[in-house]
Amino acid sequence: MLSEARQAFEQREFTTAEQKYLQLIAVLPELPDVVGELANVYKAQHRISDYVAENTRFVKRLVNHNRFREAWRVVSETSSVNKNAADKQRRIINKKQQELETGELKIGQRGAEISEH
Repeated sequence: MLSEARQAFEQREFTTAEQKYLQLIAVLPELPDVVGELANVYKAQHRISDYVAENTRFVKRLVNHNRFREAWRVVSETSSVNKNAADKQRRIINKKQQELETGELKIGQRGAEISEH
């Protein structure tokens, strides 16, 4: 299904791509990259509020997998369209990094994931 979603996106069939990505997210919630790809669908359609919301969800999923470098890249992309949302994303990352640094979490700990809501 991922290849179908990507193909639909490449062919600019955004409604189909969105549906496929949403199905993938429902079935494979542990994969953060699918959320990032959905954000790109929204960006290509100039649906900025949806793009920003998905990027924030993407950041939360990335930090829950300790993928901080990628999360910071997403913040940079978000900042170009919505500085307030980028600030929120920075706070999400900083909080998780502080928890790791102070020993409140161990890398890979699943019990303290950042909520997507």
